[in-house]
Amino acid sequence: MTISLGEIRRNEIEPTLNNKVVLITGGTHGTGLTIASAAYARGAQLVLGTRRPDHFRDANKLFDNSAYGMIGDVGEPENLVKQVKDLRDEGVVVTDFIHSAASGLEPITWPLTKELIKWKTRPIPGGERLTRLQQIVHDNYDKALGKSKRVNLNGPKELLTGLSEILPEGFTFIFMSSLWSTFYGQVETAHFYVPIASVKHQFEQCLTQLNANIFPSIVSGSVLKDTDLAFMIKTLSDQVPGAVVKSYNQEFPSTVDMAEATIDLLMTKPENLGHLPAVRYVIGPNEIVSDFSPSDRLFSSFKINL
Repeated sequence: MTISLGEIRRNEIEPTLNNKVVLITGGTHGTGLTIASAAYARGAQLVLGTRRPDHFRDANKLFDNSAYGMIGDVGEPENLVKQVKDLRDEGVVVTDFIHSAASGLEPITWPLTKELIKWKTRPIPGGERLTRLQQIVHDNYDKALGKSKRVNLNGPKELLTGLSEILPEGFTFIFMSSLWSTFYGQVETAHFYVPIASVKHQFEQCLTQLNANIFPSIVSGSVLKDTDLAFMIKTLSDQVPGAVVKSYNQEFPSTVDMAEATIDLLMTKPENLGHLPAVRYVIGPNEIVSDFSPSDRLFSSFKINL
């Protein structure tokens, strides 16, 4: 994977985060890795969370093998808290925690992808395709919802509780979210994303109830043009008669834009964040969150006024 920020060396920009130890769940791929690269370039010490030791080893090469690993599943937070405590006892004290772990979409996206592959050799009539895709989403909804609750709500809540007991007062927490999630219930949400959006929205509400020694923030982004989710949406839409997906051009936000918003929060003193949780929005042109049709809600679009 090519990560543009991963190519930046520390001596090329001001090390504004050189007093930070930043823990990033999902820090070895996608948006999490882009954030890690941006933080490292500014002098931060990294702790990368992932379920896969091999993913950690590969990502750590980008950081001159200087990062620490936190290996485990966010849905099983006890082990992760122990690892952070062990680091603390060794003198590596986490100052900031960014939750960018996997969203839980796989129970839906994998069957959809398998269906698309099947169509290459055994195509079905165009009029039946949308119905088939909607059925796949329906059949896998409960499984996706269960995983989403584990990695987007219960797991991070327990992890935050555990960290608040072992880390110094005043550490910051940044939750990587989406506008579909932040505005869930106020706007139409794509059917396949409801298990994620509804649960992330619940977690965002929980951030208003954290104890006083945690400073929470949210980075809420549009669908990003350089992610697997954007690719999947476009691929699926290509197979559905009447579906239109405008091409992702340079105006649409990317993982780099999400990283820049996150770095802005990391560089802001907690007392200057204002109302908590503080929120940074990463949106496309004309405040378009997602630019998809038809309106049957397998895909959806909406505009917001921020």
